[in-house]
Amino acid sequence: MINEKKNSQQKTLSFYYQCTECGSEYEITPEIMVCPICSRKQKNYEPLRGILSVEIAGELPDEFEILDILPVEKKYFPDIPVGDTPLWEPKNIRDELGFTNLFLKDDTLNPTGSLKDRASYLVAGFVRKHNICLLYTSPSPRDLSTSRMPSSA
Repeated sequence: MINEKKNSQQKTLSFYYQCTECGSEYEITPEIMVCPICSRKQKNYEPLRGILSVEIAGELPDEFEILDILPVEKKYFPDIPVGDTPLWEPKNIRDELGFTNLFLKDDTLNPTGSLKDRASYLVAGFVRKHNICLLYTSPSPRDLSTSRMPSSA
């Protein structure tokens, strides 16, 4: 099924998990977090086995929005302003280092002032899509994004 999506000639994207260890492919669902095959080989005191990467198949349409290239459909994202933060052109740093195309992304203008808002926004969309009722978050007051963003889901 996943291979059929890869070979499609339509200008749409599909997403799936692929194990970085054995190459097995899986549908993206809340129930799977690591490769069920490789994670069985896990031993104490060794790096995590069966890590899954999100892979993209298909082709972007001629006109698209940034949310179109995420593995959660746009309709599931909370209606809060995440992203679309300004790029600054640091003239002095550019001149000093010789990086003429250097830009700084100012994520302090996200809702909680954190670059983690982007990842938390994706998690909130995933939670909505899959009707997940309980989500554990960071209790740390230093980590406002992961503790407050899910409340918008």
